[in-house]
Amino acid sequence: MRRGSIVTVGRCFAASLALGTLAGCGGGADPFPDPGAVSCAVIGQLATGTAPVQPLQITLSKFVPAGTVSSGTTAMPDHCQVQGVVSSRTGVGGIQYGNKFELRLPVAWNGRFMFQGGGGTEGSLPSAFGTAGSAVPALAQGYAVLTQNGGHDNALLSSGPAFALDPQAQIDYGYGSIDTTTRTSKYLITMFYGRLPSYSYSVGCSTGGKQGMTFSQMFPTYYDGIVAGDPIFNQGANTLSETNALQATAALVGKDPVTGAPLYYQSFSTVDQQLFTSALLEACDALDGLADGVIDNLAACTFDPATYAFKTTSQPLQCAGAKTASCLTTAQVGAIKRINAGPRNAAGQPVANPFKPDGTTVAGYAYDGGFMSTNSGIPARDIGTATSAPGNLAFAAVQIPYMWMSPPVPTFDPLTVNYDSDMARMAANSPMVFNSTDLSGFKNRGGKIIFYHGLSDPGPPVLHTQNYYNKLASLNGGVATTQNFARLFLIPNMGHCSGGPATDTFDPLEAIVNWVEKGLAPETIAASGKNFATAPTTRSRPLCVFPKTARYTGSVGGDISIASNYSCR
Repeated sequence: MRRGSIVTVGRCFAASLALGTLAGCGGGADPFPDPGAVSCAVIGQLATGTAPVQPLQITLSKFVPAGTVSSGTTAMPDHCQVQGVVSSRTGVGGIQYGNKFELRLPVAWNGRFMFQGGGGTEGSLPSAFGTAGSAVPALAQGYAVLTQNGGHDNALLSSGPAFALDPQAQIDYGYGSIDTTTRTSKYLITMFYGRLPSYSYSVGCSTGGKQGMTFSQMFPTYYDGIVAGDPIFNQGANTLSETNALQATAALVGKDPVTGAPLYYQSFSTVDQQLFTSALLEACDALDGLADGVIDNLAACTFDPATYAFKTTSQPLQCAGAKTASCLTTAQVGAIKRINAGPRNAAGQPVANPFKPDGTTVAGYAYDGGFMSTNSGIPARDIGTATSAPGNLAFAAVQIPYMWMSPPVPTFDPLTVNYDSDMARMAANSPMVFNSTDLSGFKNRGGKIIFYHGLSDPGPPVLHTQNYYNKLASLNGGVATTQNFARLFLIPNMGHCSGGPATDTFDPLEAIVNWVEKGLAPETIAASGKNFATAPTTRSRPLCVFPKTARYTGSVGGDISIASNYSCR
């Protein structure tokens, strides 16, 4: 593997900076000091003309002793904490923008560098502990870790997506911030340790997954291994999927007499949600040979809530007459089918993806076992509760007027979006969308990428990621050859990045490191979960490389909670 794309600065020069002198660079002992309190302090002096991106300002540089800070129950080791800003500027409306970053440099460095992916529309600076994709934070394992803010501060904006009113801020959120902060961090790493990282990794989910895909498409030399979880690489299309689901539930209910907002939570009661789940599992759970609350053979599930009748009672899921606790109204079933199908135009046809058009359509949400899971599925994102609004109302729908209409129309009501007339108003060439399947640069240099996605994700539909991977495979000689550099893992019942009655705890960082450094391509990834609705509530299972799925191979009456009783087929 190549170590990176930045010219290596001599170890002696790095040592000289740390010591505040240019002496001692002849023969003899290496003068480079052990990283610690003294050398941490001088990182603040490195904002010089030799930095790869200017202007660079170091705003914090200090030594953090072991045990001073923690992530969860894990105490961080001795390290340097460095914060700074690249390309600070005054933008549209007099708002201050800049690519802020945090880089943490462990004293006991393992030679690796990790980019910790962001979330949502970013706008804040997370602690660079390396918590994405591993039970043990990467910093505690000896990685140098980077985080960044997406190029904007939400605290300075009227709303999260309002940064999109500034064209450069769109670019920075899309790719500029991760580009400049990666190059700056490798520069600082080289100055501090005297060499580039031996291996570099990008690990993240949601926006972090999109950022990993951005690296593979635009900056293929930056990272040797990438983990892209539940990626929102076509965030504009995702918002249309999510808003369509909001519209479906809003159509079922009245409005708050004070605010005028739809009372989404009245669309499906908890009893209704459980009823739907019972019907879906009865129809599709056992298609994999085991009724365990998990639909492993989703491809074989042809469930139609409008025609399904319970096997034990012959009671139709859809009410023949008045609403009762044992059936759903025709309107409720229609809303469910609309969410499943995704946006449709007036002719009933799927809506073509309007963002960097690639021949795909805007997807809906699969009838996976967690579809109506209250803590991670459609209810959390598009129904909410009496005391909490649906998550997509604040996150997805509000993005449309600012981020996805061209030009932005902040006063536009996203719940009125029309899938015929409004599609031409979408930003076709948005710098925030990354759906290119040309990964030749990344593939040819030996890069490896792991995709994963929860099948019950109520945010970015899993079908978007599946379609992307299938198209990638078709351009690279099929799935078998594509798996030489890119592998996909689908996780039944899992919501967005985690949650649901699913085995949602796993370590993709270990998997990508073993693949990059040892050539061990992952066939399975060990996973566990503790939120299953029926006993055993805690289980472990293998995640299977696509297109394989898990199958129970234990004895009749065997323990379904043990991963060794499953194989991938």
